[in-house]
Amino acid sequence: MLLEPSRVRLNQGPKVHHTRPAADPLFISAAKVFGERVIGIVLSGGGSDGADGLRAIKEHGGTALVQRPQDALTPSMPLSAMAAVHPDAVLPISEIVQCVVALCS
Repeated sequence: MLLEPSRVRLNQGPKVHHTRPAADPLFISAAKVFGERVIGIVLSGGGSDGADGLRAIKEHGGTALVQRPQDALTPSMPLSAMAAVHPDAVLPISEIVQCVVALCS
């Protein structure tokens, strides 16, 4: 799934991180189109999907949030994201919600 200025496009290309849709292409396209207005959030999950996309979001001036790994059912994705980029915050789920509300106010 890719974001474009006026639409969401489904990509039928090869799977990324063995899945489709994957977070990385979505995050990278969001960063390119919407820059500093993007909030990327990586939650519990296996593998490293989301790490490259979160880096792109930060490089384009957006905000990167990561679920606190010790609270994640499967911490691989949060740990990979934290290794790839210094997130703006590493928080439990309940605080991520509050942070997003504050950022959007």
